[in-house]
Amino acid sequence: MKIMFRLLGLVAALALLAGSAYANDAEDLGNMLDDFLADTHTETGHAAFWADDMVYTSSAGFRFGKSDIMASFKDVEEPTLDGEEAAA
Repeated sequence: MKIMFRLLGLVAALALLAGSAYANDAEDLGNMLDDFLADTHTETGHAAFWADDMVYTSSAGFRFGKSDIMASFKDVEEPTLDGEEAAA
């Protein structure tokens, strides 16, 4: 019977620890999303957000990865906050 109570206590402790880890993950993911949404117009924002092995499937069924997204920034100047183009 003592073993049963010890196992139950261990399971309860692990559940509590897992809950706090989940809260930290949720906060970290929320911060990452906020940072990305603030920088969606920049190559740097996309480079930091997308995983290297990410595969995106569009609503039309087209699939592409991070390298395709990053290639779309080539030969495009990043806009500045005041709307003027950055000097090359």
